[in-house]
Amino acid sequence: MQQFSRRRLLAASMLASPAAVQAQPAFPSQPISLVVPWPAGGGTDVLGRLVAEAAQAALGVPVVVMNRPGASGAIGLREVSAAAPDGYSLGLASNATIGNQYSNPNANVVGDFEWFAFIGEDAAAITARSEYGSLAELIAAAKARPGGLKNANDPPAGSTFVWLAMFEQASGTRISRVNYGGYAPSVTALLSGEVQMTTVPLTDVVEHHRSGKLRVLGVASERRHFLLPEAPTLREAGIDMVAGAFRALVAPKGTPPQRLAVLERGFLAALRAPAFVARAQHLGFDISPLPAAETLVAVQERDRQIYAVMDEARMVRTRAK
Repeated sequence: MQQFSRRRLLAASMLASPAAVQAQPAFPSQPISLVVPWPAGGGTDVLGRLVAEAAQAALGVPVVVMNRPGASGAIGLREVSAAAPDGYSLGLASNATIGNQYSNPNANVVGDFEWFAFIGEDAAAITARSEYGSLAELIAAAKARPGGLKNANDPPAGSTFVWLAMFEQASGTRISRVNYGGYAPSVTALLSGEVQMTTVPLTDVVEHHRSGKLRVLGVASERRHFLLPEAPTLREAGIDMVAGAFRALVAPKGTPPQRLAVLERGFLAALRAPAFVARAQHLGFDISPLPAAETLVAVQERDRQIYAVMDEARMVRTRAK
């Protein structure tokens, strides 16, 4: 009798197993949150919303942008790293993610995330008030009054903070830093006259350049930017500097590989769609998608570059774990 009962239980479990597997909903089956760790209105926020809109069509579920600014992006990404690794909590990472790990002991490190897609990289630009007619004029003014010019930038280890260090090293200048909470507040500070220059990406200042309110003096790209071909590269102006803001998509460490694969396919399909690329380029974003494996290689290479700059500028305050 006992043997018969065991057989019945075994048979029942075998019959139930396929049904149980079929009952599990396919991934994704609910809205996905995409944390943008910067204020609304800046370039990263604009791009994040474009990506979210395109991805929800590819994935079949809403992708909801959540702005969590603060500490050069560290606060928002901390929220992502602490979320359940189920594929429903994602983040938009950038250069600041790398810099933070060397300056903020409470920040996440590169290894705390699954890097599953690279979006693209926007060239940094040296932008000033319109009274400066050229990069040579700005550099001359900076050398005439060391520390006299003020640059609007992210807090220490943020992208624009690091880019200013690169510019100072390459130009032989010393410029004062005024910290703001992202690209949009930095541009606002320059427009209002609180500072004389900023080092934000070209996409955040190009319209102000076209209107004559600000002047892009040089772009830190390998070649002239498609968005503003009349602006010289820094190398053309005698400053050996190439730098930019990359954006990549991350998930909490430990997210199941099967779900990461779904996210990778869905987001890459969205990023490669001609309509999305055209719309993003119209707004000035350079879209160059990479899959997960290549994304990690690219991030590790930028990690080496940023660390070298920060170390030389004595900006390293903590070692990444």
